[in-house]
Amino acid sequence: MKDDILIMYNYYTNQYDFKKRPDCLIAISHIHFNTSNADKMRAIDPDVLYNEANFSHGSIIFDKFYSWFNKKFEVIPFVFADRFQNVKPFNERQNKCFSTGTVTYMHNITPYYGDPCAQPARKQIMTHKEELLPFVDCYNSDYAEDTVDGLLKANNVCARIYNVVYSKLFTGRQKKYYSFNMVEKFNDYKMCLVGEEIMGIPGVGFVEGMACGCAYIGQNKGYYEDYGMQEGVHYIGYDGSIADLKDKIAYYQMPEHQEELERIAKTGCEFVRKNFCGPVIAEKFINILLQYLSKKNEK
Repeated sequence: MKDDILIMYNYYTNQYDFKKRPDCLIAISHIHFNTSNADKMRAIDPDVLYNEANFSHGSIIFDKFYSWFNKKFEVIPFVFADRFQNVKPFNERQNKCFSTGTVTYMHNITPYYGDPCAQPARKQIMTHKEELLPFVDCYNSDYAEDTVDGLLKANNVCARIYNVVYSKLFTGRQKKYYSFNMVEKFNDYKMCLVGEEIMGIPGVGFVEGMACGCAYIGQNKGYYEDYGMQEGVHYIGYDGSIADLKDKIAYYQMPEHQEELERIAKTGCEFVRKNFCGPVIAEKFINILLQYLSKKNEK
């Protein structure tokens, strides 16, 4: 009905199978790219697209398949779970950076990015793990690490399917990655890093790490400014290169910069705990949808 709000999820094709567009406000969660739905989405003419990051700037796939969407793209931030708490005094933590996050492979993005790796920033840390030892403790994990020969990375679909089934039935997935307590690890370090995805979206771990009192290190490409964060105030920015990452961490490891580092960690933690908690985000999202509904019904 006219006063209803219909929330859809872009990943599922059958959600678009309407004989006639419903006469209501339609909001679509654009958390995943299912480009086969792009024309169906356009035909429905959604009133709102939203995601945990603003795909309308800097995403090759969005620009190619969804450039017809000329309305504001709403950013609904990640929410940290209650278990992520800041419990360890800053001066008792290791003066290094804790890097975490899974590396996955999506072969449908290869034509646009030249590689199936969805998180090259995380893979980069793994590749340079030894070189980064004085600065970073790498706990990143390859999604295919526990499968036979890592065939999930291959283009052979049958091999990937076999590997998924085999690993779920017999070997499990990422045993090492899930063998430690993430909250304790965040509380063990003064800094943390969760590499962004290639499609222009940060990982949820950045919110979790900041909620645990880490000074977060992220690429200064505008991802975090969309949430109201400021580089040098709420997080430490770097240009995405290993050289700049080492320089930034080395700077904040110096005794004379510990006060500055702690201030960023504290300010970031307070910002996240105030703005990225469940009730606040839920209320913000509902209010955004109600504003769109009110404007739509005024026409």
